[in-house]
Amino acid sequence: MSEEPIKIYEVHLDVRGIGHSMGSPIRASIHLMLSRMPVWIFKRVVNKLFAEDDGIVKVYRKEKYSPQWKGFAGREFDLNMEDGSKYHAYGQLWDPGVNKDFVKEFGNYWSIGYCTDAAYRKCPVFYSGYINEKRLLEVMKHLGHDQIIFQP
Repeated sequence: MSEEPIKIYEVHLDVRGIGHSMGSPIRASIHLMLSRMPVWIFKRVVNKLFAEDDGIVKVYRKEKYSPQWKGFAGREFDLNMEDGSKYHAYGQLWDPGVNKDFVKEFGNYWSIGYCTDAAYRKCPVFYSGYINEKRLLEVMKHLGHDQIIFQP
């Protein structure tokens, strides 16, 4: 890809939710400030669509469409596929979450929110995605104390 590498220049950790819920561990909420937004080019992996840009990942699980359950609040959009085609999303895609099957298929990833500083200033929301665990730990090792922000 001809894009500049994505630089993570700030990590926000919200540790209020750490613990267990119904026997499953709850991790810290992780929000990353990026130098640029990821560019998603998806490939099919079994019943999922997978895209990765410099360690930041977006995954959708394909489900049978049901008019009663409209994903993305009923919004429709196209995803760019690696073969150059477009995949039309109209409510049949869902975030699979990180579970045993996800780890088995893709490896160890952490659920994240991400944004750029410029985008956040326009609209203070984070986009959902995942980051490879090795990349996250490597980034955190090299950030200064003022770049890792804890929100207890």
